[in-house]
This record gives sequence, structure tokens and C-alpha cells, in this order.
Amino acid sequence: AQNTAPPVVNISGPTALTCNATSITLNASGSTVQGTASYLWNTGATTLSIQVNQAGDYTVVVTDSGNGCSGAKTITVTENYVAAEITGGSIALCIEDTSLNLTTLLPSNFVSGGTWTDDNNSGGLTGSNFDPSIVNLGDFEFTYTEPGDCGRIITVFVNVNDDCVVLACSTEDMEISKVVTPNDDGFNDNFEITGLEECDFTFGVKIFNRWGKMVFESNNYLNNWKGRHDGSGMQIGSNTELPTGTYYYIVTVSGGNGFKPMTGYIYLGTH
Repeated sequence: AQNTAPPVVNISGPTALTCNATSITLNASGSTVQGTASYLWNTGATTLSIQVNQAGDYTVVVTDSGNGCSGAKTITVTENYVAAEITGGSIALCIEDTSLNLTTLLPSNFVSGGTWTDDNNSGGLTGSNFDPSIVNLGDFEFTYTEPGDCGRIITVFVNVNDDCVVLACSTEDMEISKVVTPNDDGFNDNFEITGLEECDFTFGVKIFNRWGKMVFESNNYLNNWKGRHDGSGMQIGSNTELPTGTYYYIVTVSGGNGFKPMTGYIYLGTH
């Protein structure tokens, strides 16, 4: 009697499409037949194996020429795309800098046509351009996602600071006398505040002796105190010369933005 058993059909191969395997081979080899096997896939292919790049069910019908019987088997191919996450470049910007195209922080082999995400909602991102002048100071992350199922996710980093802002007329430019010797020799004759002459500031000066008594005060100091109460400012006490020694001063600045009082010691001598 003729053996009418249908072929035992086998399909081998990976069943998941991934970012590293976007095309896979399904193979019907190993199917058991008496004579010669012929193959018909539901894709229309009649070969032993097929190459697929889409998810779905794939069926092959194997016909045994020895008895004319057919058998079939179906395999399901799924998608398991997991995009790679990588780190791009970083940069520090001054809050006064112009806009930066963030693509300059991407790897040289990046795929164009992707999308940008403002991860921290900084408010400074328009398209691929970041404007540091309209955000707060701090650190920000931005993500670029390349197009396609396997497009990489690239994160770049931007620090916005004010280190590069040069403050005109800062206290760093101010110089205050350390010694006053009012002997009219042209050197250290007056208590002087210099370095900010172009800033249109008004200086207040208070000077105290070692016991904490204020010996001089002026709300509009003009670099004219010579160590005595001689009408150069608000007079406190007598008009006599003050004794040699160390004195303490407080200098305040009017007309500036956020200047703190400057304090220090000055030596009053006679030579």
C-alpha cells in the first residue's frame, strides 16, 4: 500500500526582527518527505528558504512528489526594535551668547531628519536651535531621536552660566588707600578711593578709631580726608589732627547694582 502520510514540515530561523537583524531567513529544510519536496510560501515564493523584513505569519506548504501529499506549517515573526541610547557632546554657554545649533553636538555619523526634545523644558529650544539668553542658569539635556524604528536616541548636554559676563565698574576695580601720611609730600596725603572714576558712583565713607568711635563721615566723599576734622566731611569732635595709628573704614557705593559695603583697615601716620 502507498504511504500517504503527509510531509512533516519544519521551519527554522530567528523569529524576531531587531535593530541588529532587520532581515531574517526562514528555512523549511529538515522537512521529511519520501520523494522530492516542493515548497510554496504564502508570500508566493517557491524556494526552500525566504528572506523577510516584516512582522507577520509566514506559512510554507511542502508537497511530497513521492505520494502527492502536502503538509504545512506557520511561524510568526515579531518586531523587537530597541533603539540604542548614546551620549553626544556637551558645551558651556554664556547667558549672553547667541543661539547654538545643537546638531553640532551630535556624532558626525548622525542621521538627519530626526526630532529634538527639550528634556528639561528649558523653553530655549526652537527646532534644533537653543537660545541661552532666554533660559535660567543651569544644566540642560536635549534628546535627538533619529528617524526609523532603529534610530538612535542621542542626548546632548548644555550648561548656561554667567561666568563670561563682564560687569563694568565692579568692586574688583576699586582700590582703597591702606596708608595715609598727610605731610604734603605728594604721596599718600589723602585717603583715596580710585579705579571707578568713570562709573559716576557716589561713595560714602565712615572711619572709626580703635575704640570704635567714628572720627569721620561723608556721604559724598571726594578723596580729600587728611586724617583730621578739617571740614573735608561731616565734622565729628575737634578740628585737631588725629593720632597716629590704625583706623577702620566702611565704604559704601551709591549708583551701583548690588555693591556690598567695603571694609578694611588704614594706617594713619605722619611721614
